[in-house]
Amino acid sequence: RRRALEAEIVVVNHHLLLADMVLREEGFGELLPGADAVIVDEAHQLPETAVTFFVVSVSARQLDNICRDCVAEGLRAGASLAELEAASSELIKALNDARMALAAGSGRGGRQAWHEAQPGIDEHSHDLAEAASGLAEALQALGGQSPGMDAVIRRAENAAAGLTRITTSADDDAVRWFESFGRSFVLHMTPPDAA
Repeated sequence: RRRALEAEIVVVNHHLLLADMVLREEGFGELLPGADAVIVDEAHQLPETAVTFFVVSVSARQLDNICRDCVAEGLRAGASLAELEAASSELIKALNDARMALAAGSGRGGRQAWHEAQPGIDEHSHDLAEAASGLAEALQALGGQSPGMDAVIRRAENAAAGLTRITTSADDDAVRWFESFGRSFVLHMTPPDAA
């Protein structure tokens, strides 16, 4: 890093360039020195790489795994599972309802614009966000009981935060879309400052 700060020309890969952009944006510092110009080689690959840095995505599989793992970790921790199972059941119900509406069982699979699933997608994403937030809240009481439970809590909080961002982005310039597969789906959102 010191040598990069002293150099007149710095060559980095796409991942490092984007990681530096994210750190600067979030106010955590910088990896690379400031630049007057940036030349991107293989620029046609940059958008796909940028997706991993800037897009907020939540999948049905991710939510399924959180529900399964929170109950398993709760059992390992010897916790009372009544509230946890109730919160998990709410998320599973919302997830199954969303699957019925969004999954590609009807023959329309792949990437689709958000508006193609209106009005249902707004309702389902809102229900998922509320249920995921409820599960994350129920899990809070079990924090610190095991590394596995702490990991599930972080995953649940991240999923709830992602769903909330996706759901509440309707009035700004965010770009939202979804992908559907057999019995699954993924919700995506590119924040307006990254679009």
